[in-house]
Amino acid sequence: MDSATNNPTKGASYSNRLYFDPSTGKITGKTAIVGYRTQAGMRDYTVTQIRKSIKINIMRTLFFSIICLLAINICRGQTKQVSVEDQKIKKTIVGFLNWYKVNENKLEKTTIITGFNTDTNKKGMIVKINMEAVEEYLTNFNRAGYVSKTFLNNLRQIYQNVSDTLIKHPIVDYFGPIVGLEADPIFGFEPEEILDHVKEGKFTKIYRIYDKAIVKFDISKFSQYIFTLTKISNKWLIDYYGFDGTNFDKMQK
Repeated sequence: MDSATNNPTKGASYSNRLYFDPSTGKITGKTAIVGYRTQAGMRDYTVTQIRKSIKINIMRTLFFSIICLLAINICRGQTKQVSVEDQKIKKTIVGFLNWYKVNENKLEKTTIITGFNTDTNKKGMIVKINMEAVEEYLTNFNRAGYVSKTFLNNLRQIYQNVSDTLIKHPIVDYFGPIVGLEADPIFGFEPEEILDHVKEGKFTKIYRIYDKAIVKFDISKFSQYIFTLTKISNKWLIDYYGFDGTNFDKMQK
């Protein structure tokens, strides 16, 4: 159909065709409406100019605009997802530190180290580790929901190693520190270095690969710590806690 009119009396027809003549380089054609074509003074259709369709340009512009918007939204979505997961990780670590500070002395319901001799008149008392009490302690620890089975197993192994040593090398009629348990089993000799300064700490690095994360938590230049976590059932749980001695090692070199 002629783009200038849709009136057949003026030559418009769906049968109209234009043909390219390679010898002249022209594109020409006749109307299929015989009555209009045979009128006096009628000429062939001749293409004199080719322009891009305005509608096509508009559609192309609209298409690319939509693609750009989708790309932006996807990027924002990914950034938001990253932020959400990082916040979950931070919440787990801070929550654990604050929880432990308040509850560390409430977890041991039954005495774990038995056999201390505080009475000089008694003889033959042997120091032992009550592993049933350890299991009770770990159960109480687990109820808070901050640590993984890996963390609990590592903690259990600390007590088991000490127990094995005491069985192999018994300590009789003794009252004092036990090697391997002379400090807090998690935070060492000075747990207050981290537990009293949680608000001052900063998460300086968070690396995530699928369901694993490694986190650097710094309180000062030489009070820096590492956490590793695993995502289980959409919740991040702590597998490991330890001291980051990078700056300390640099100072000694």
